[in-house]
Amino acid sequence: MTDLVRILLIDDDQEDYLIVSDMLADAENSRFKLSWVQTYEAGLEAIARREHDVYLLDYFMGAHNGLDLLKKAVEGGCTAPIIFLTAHGNYALDVKAMEAGVSDYLVKGEFTAPILERSIRYSIMSKFIEEELKQHRSNLEELVRKRTLQHAEARADAERRAHEAEGRQAILEALLEHITVGIILVDSPDLRVQALSRCAVDMIGLCDGNGKRRGSLTDLDLSLDDLWPAGSGLLKPIRDAALYGKVSPNQEHTLKVNGQDGIHVLVSAGPVRDAYGNVTGAVAAWRDISELKRIQEELRNARDNLELRVQQRTLELVETLIELKESREELKILASQLLRAQEDERKRIAREIHDSIGSSLSAVKFCVENVAARLSSNPEVSEAFTMLTRAMEQAIDETRRIMTDLRPSTLDDLGIIATIGWFCRRFESIYTGIPVEKNIRLEESQVPEKLKIIIFRIIQESMNNSAKHSRAGKIAIDLSCENGCILLSVSDNGVGFNRADAASMGRNAKFGLTSMRERAELSGGKFEIASSPGKGTRIAVCWKAVDFNGDSDELIMQSQRLSQLN
Repeated sequence: MTDLVRILLIDDDQEDYLIVSDMLADAENSRFKLSWVQTYEAGLEAIARREHDVYLLDYFMGAHNGLDLLKKAVEGGCTAPIIFLTAHGNYALDVKAMEAGVSDYLVKGEFTAPILERSIRYSIMSKFIEEELKQHRSNLEELVRKRTLQHAEARADAERRAHEAEGRQAILEALLEHITVGIILVDSPDLRVQALSRCAVDMIGLCDGNGKRRGSLTDLDLSLDDLWPAGSGLLKPIRDAALYGKVSPNQEHTLKVNGQDGIHVLVSAGPVRDAYGNVTGAVAAWRDISELKRIQEELRNARDNLELRVQQRTLELVETLIELKESREELKILASQLLRAQEDERKRIAREIHDSIGSSLSAVKFCVENVAARLSSNPEVSEAFTMLTRAMEQAIDETRRIMTDLRPSTLDDLGIIATIGWFCRRFESIYTGIPVEKNIRLEESQVPEKLKIIIFRIIQESMNNSAKHSRAGKIAIDLSCENGCILLSVSDNGVGFNRADAASMGRNAKFGLTSMRERAELSGGKFEIASSPGKGTRIAVCWKAVDFNGDSDELIMQSQRLSQLN
């Protein structure tokens, strides 16, 4: 034992302290640091501080005894070893001390320095082993508890799976019994029939002389070749699905039913795979489309006759419709290009202001501040330059505001979500009585790049209209991506308006609604306004996200179409 061992002696006799101190000083194999307290209370306080590695405890301590102190220390959570020192050896006292948690028992005058050193060393090691055993036992109990819980969960899961399997089997049997479609399930690679629907049994003719089915629908002793002749068209898609994992949707074949040819069926087949993706069988379904084919033929003949009858009457309308379509397409393309050009021009002007005016103003402000610093000794000149610096700062702030109104830089740098947050904070700082509630439920990557400025302009115009006309107390913004669509909603709890009387709101408000509708519809969105007096206003736009995939050159294509029309 080479580490320093901190020992506390709790004894009211100073002579005992000196004896123990001399013994520990003579120890050859260990280093000890001995501390001493004389009273029961001081000993209890010292043990509570847990600053020592071993405690030497005298049994007789005035009105108290060491056994009481030992019990108090153990109750207080003391884990360090405690060695009893007493002037009289007593077996009953030894037993009580050991039961109370003492590590060793030494009789004063009967032990030497080596015995005391060995007792301390053995007590520390015994306590260490005891603590390790407690920890191992606790870990073992926790492991047993977890394993017991896992077994219980596994058993419950197995019972649940068995119950679900029974339920699925019952559903399968009911489906095969009552569905009016031919269904077959075969395994792979043997192509043995695992199940047939009742409709399939009737169509194939697997009945005896009394018209009854042979065997169960899910317990059949048949192969795929037993059902149809080798040249039947139904065999190939089922084999391809079971052997090669091929999917064959909506194939038309002619099926022999009850020994008679000529029934048209529509067949779909696909593989059945296990959890690892291996093909374990195939399932196929077919339905009788003979009546559908007959109706289609009649409709085809009627359509041909109708086309002949109306062809002459529609020739005059064709040219008119083409011209109208071309005009509408041309107008839509021009409007779309106008909005795009407007945003590009806003972006260009904002950059020009930032690169030229903004940089120049910042440079002038820097020069003015340097000159002011050099002329600080002249108060009048310094004050004039200070006023000039403030004016330059106001000019720079105004330039930034104009750039932001033209085109928020955060839209190009950080994206639409950060831009919406910035605009809402700016709006709340201007209109302090109108809190804005945001609910953004999509990722930045889900918003097409060319749609971001449109979303921002609609939100900007909607919130400005609410602040100017609705007398709203709250505005809510909702932007999400659901079922392949991007959904935007801006609503307030203001006075609302009658849509039929929207013109009374003023030319600017009417123009704002029209502008939002045009932006939404020209970008392929569906625009809706819901409002009534006293119930607030809600503006909603829906874009199909799929319309923007792979369509980054849309304006170029529109320009080409416009050139062709011209």
